[in-house]
Amino acid sequence: MTFIPKSPELEDASDEERLDMSLSCLMKGIHLLNRVSCHTRKQAIILAGKQLKFEEAFQTLKGMRFLHKQLDVEENDIHEELHDLSERNGRLVDDLSENLRCKDELKKLNQDLHINFDDVIGRRLGLNRGLEYKTQQFESLKLQYTKKVP
Repeated sequence: MTFIPKSPELEDASDEERLDMSLSCLMKGIHLLNRVSCHTRKQAIILAGKQLKFEEAFQTLKGMRFLHKQLDVEENDIHEELHDLSERNGRLVDDLSENLRCKDELKKLNQDLHINFDDVIGRRLGLNRGLEYKTQQFESLKLQYTKKVP
């Protein structure tokens, strides 16, 4: 059974004209459906392209999120390493300060040793001179004594 729409134009027309008009309406409807179908296909293709871009963006964001988490882990590791290095640096500074203090003490002791060494050498030279003088006196007295005793 075929449905033929009722319209004022069709009331006065013959069956053949009505069929032609109905066919014309159907053709227009099919044409409009084809246009809508083409438009819908275009929109579906566009949406599929957009969905692909969305999927790519989503995958990129997942990758960025993974990298962000990895960066957080690395940042924590770096902070921990920095803390350890800071503590080690503090110990090295303390050791260096102790070494500098010991170096200053050693320098002072070395200076004292040189002063004492110079004093000992000076006294030794003085004693040597005194001994030479006494030896000369002894030799002189010995000569005088040997001259008097014939």
